[in-house]
Amino acid sequence: MTNMTCRIASIGDGHWFSRLYPSLQKKQGIELYKIAGLSRYEKKKEFLSTLGIDESRYFSVTPNTPLPEGFFEGVDIVYVSDPNEFHAAHIIDALSHGKKAVVEKAIATNAEDYSRVIEYIKSNNLESKFYLHLHYAYKILTLNLSSLLKKYTTEYGKVVSSRSVFFEKENEEDSRRATWLFGLDNGGIFLDWIHPFEIYLKGALADAISLDSCTGYRVNQKYHDSLPTGIHEVVSMKGRFFSENFKAEIYIAKGVVSSLAHKFVDFTFGNNYTLRLDYVDSDIEFTSMYKGVWTLYDDKFHVLESGNPVGKNTAEIFADKLYDLCQGRSIDFSIDDANFIFSPYWKYLEKFKYLPIIKDSNEVKNFLELPLATYLEPIHAKA
Repeated sequence: MTNMTCRIASIGDGHWFSRLYPSLQKKQGIELYKIAGLSRYEKKKEFLSTLGIDESRYFSVTPNTPLPEGFFEGVDIVYVSDPNEFHAAHIIDALSHGKKAVVEKAIATNAEDYSRVIEYIKSNNLESKFYLHLHYAYKILTLNLSSLLKKYTTEYGKVVSSRSVFFEKENEEDSRRATWLFGLDNGGIFLDWIHPFEIYLKGALADAISLDSCTGYRVNQKYHDSLPTGIHEVVSMKGRFFSENFKAEIYIAKGVVSSLAHKFVDFTFGNNYTLRLDYVDSDIEFTSMYKGVWTLYDDKFHVLESGNPVGKNTAEIFADKLYDLCQGRSIDFSIDDANFIFSPYWKYLEKFKYLPIIKDSNEVKNFLELPLATYLEPIHAKA
């Protein structure tokens, strides 16, 4: 196919679909052609009409059953955007029908299903027809990170430590989805916040990774009482910018109070200077020019340099990638990249998923406050 309209069929029309769709509308050469969902057409008729989808192009499906043959007719790409636990089956279903397949965040939620998908892709030489999109790999801050690290490691020495903190404030959507969001069938909070590994791979150019430890916390009892709503991970990595025996600490939490809600990654160099990337929520990224701030601090945490990089948001980049995939152009996310991203999660399932979570209020408080001890608000105002 060369410069023809690309027809996309979406499995699901929820959280991430709603963020991608405005960019699909703006992207020339792409048409949302069909949708599959759990609800009956009559229940979604009004919403579907706003997308230009009539009853003939909507397919009501049942979980754990194959998609109807008619769903695949006349489409070029199948976009998998339903709960993570169904991704593996839908990827293989789409590819087996000769369609290109695109999935967000998770190929599968267990190592067995993941291996089955990867083996199917490799044995059938379908690497060029499959694309895994991970949002933080395409954040503007991430895309600019390698050039910053190249500059500062030359001046200040290799990165000796790193800290990633992604604390999301309590919100109605997560509360509503909590039953399945934190369950292992969906991947739990570990898979929901796989994003730091995207930053270390695509931004910091790490080439080897190992999960050393993982501790779960009950951060928000209203979300879930017996499954982690916060985790602390310790990870060993190798890469051109990292010192020998390099380790990163990753702190993830959902449902925190607003004052603790921050998203940042620190890289500390051999001279104790620190490069910090302050990421912004997608709602801000998608509705303003503000894409976050990077700041270089000295060993006393005085600001030396900072910048507000600009560019497309992740949904706009995703739309570009969909079009490139449809046109047969190469995609910059490989099976090896996916193996790197998800290998810590398989280790988590193997060694840490059944460990009791920490519920003591003082320990939870320390978990939330310790990584913020040296946090400073970004000096640049939001655009």
